[in-house]
Amino acid sequence: MTHNSRSDRLLWGATILLFAISIIPNLFRYIPLGHDFVYHCMRLTGIASEFKLGDFFPMIYTTVLGGIGYGSPFYYPDLFLYPFAGLLSLGLPLQWTYKLLLTILVLASFFSMYSCAKTFMERRSAHIAAIAYSFSYYVLFDILARAAIGECLGVIFLPVVYLGYRRIADGQTGQWWILALGMTCIVYSHMLSVILVSIFLVILILFDFRHWTQHFGDFRYFVYAALLCLALSCAFWLPMLEQMIAAAFSVGGDSTLSANFLGKVYSAVRLLAPPAITLFTGTDTQAYPRPGGLAFYAAVLLAVISLAKAQKHRAFKLCGMLLLIFIMAVKQPLNTLLARTPYAVIQFPWRLLMPFTLLVSLLMAEGFRAAKSKRVRALLAVLLVLSGLSSAYFNTPTDMYRYAERKRGELSLAAYTDACLDVKSLPADYPGILRQDIPREPICSDGSLSVTLDRDIKNRMIVTFDSNPGDAYVDLPLVYDVGYTAIDSNGSVLPGSVGT
Repeated sequence: MTHNSRSDRLLWGATILLFAISIIPNLFRYIPLGHDFVYHCMRLTGIASEFKLGDFFPMIYTTVLGGIGYGSPFYYPDLFLYPFAGLLSLGLPLQWTYKLLLTILVLASFFSMYSCAKTFMERRSAHIAAIAYSFSYYVLFDILARAAIGECLGVIFLPVVYLGYRRIADGQTGQWWILALGMTCIVYSHMLSVILVSIFLVILILFDFRHWTQHFGDFRYFVYAALLCLALSCAFWLPMLEQMIAAAFSVGGDSTLSANFLGKVYSAVRLLAPPAITLFTGTDTQAYPRPGGLAFYAAVLLAVISLAKAQKHRAFKLCGMLLLIFIMAVKQPLNTLLARTPYAVIQFPWRLLMPFTLLVSLLMAEGFRAAKSKRVRALLAVLLVLSGLSSAYFNTPTDMYRYAERKRGELSLAAYTDACLDVKSLPADYPGILRQDIPREPICSDGSLSVTLDRDIKNRMIVTFDSNPGDAYVDLPLVYDVGYTAIDSNGSVLPGSVGT
């Protein structure tokens, strides 16, 4: 067996080990309850319910919140959740649907990075990039701890966007469509990631400024890609814009991770690797030193040294881009720019680490490729695997996280406590989804009349009066109006209007 063949086997063995450890939470009968677990389970059950009603491209989950409905798909694209919601609608229990989704996210992020990196570097370096990317602390934190499903879908397609950029920058302009495809998939994954990836592309262009001054004409391919992306994704962004123009949003709120500079730096650094030291900044009293994080920093340092010896200019460029993105995460200029928009409360410092993680992965791979000594390559690979193991271990739910429990055949998530193993739907009243001041029951203009609200098998809202309503009218608790038509029991159309 040749040395190269043995190296490949060792890398694949390490990958299988990392994957096995990272999906340990999915092997138990419990559900790891991440930060956004409830919301994304609501999305899955909402889509599945609409599938059963015959709506295969729903824009409103009409069955959630006691029939009030919730228009999440207007702002949060669901396209890549359809296969999982389809399995849920066919009878797969919710917890196994969710666990399958988490498993696919880990696998897809690895093979996306591996496939894309292999087109512009040799196979083992691409493998190193894929390990550094998919088993990074930030990506596993997103998947297991934050349960940021939308952003994790964006993580899968970010390497495709970078590949599209490289194709144009390297003169292979006939493949500009790769950039359009990657950005379109980002749009259908997570709208907030579109903002971050666009900023990432601007940073790439700035650091390749000399190249673009000499090939200014190739900028037209970015325009082509943008136009194709807009055309392919218009099914999402046109309804979203319509709703943003018509609706009123509550904006404001503090989206910073910390009030002081040291706290901001620490908050950003501790999302890159398990904290190797503890800083008492007043923002995280539960933190404690985790030596496993040292493997990540040692791997980065070794990669920088190896790359700098072979390609000093490339090493400075990658480090410069990383520094700029990190400064943006700490100084948080996006929070100021978006302070008066519906995105005001989004913690962008977290999300800026998504392109940061991609660049770190490329740095690792290029440092591995540039290393002339086999021992240095082996050491870098070992440090990277140790970093991945520590990332998986410290993001595996322990007593810091809540687990789902079997109880009464229901999934009660309002207090983030009990959950059932074979549940197929979420409770109708989850208080975190909607403002509490929205009425949940129909209101009749004639207070002497009693009104009930039900739904039939076709999901039509049925309003019943206890006596002849006369000229009375009724307000129905609908969050979104999609052109409902009111008819009486004889089939005659009744007048109706949109309320507040």
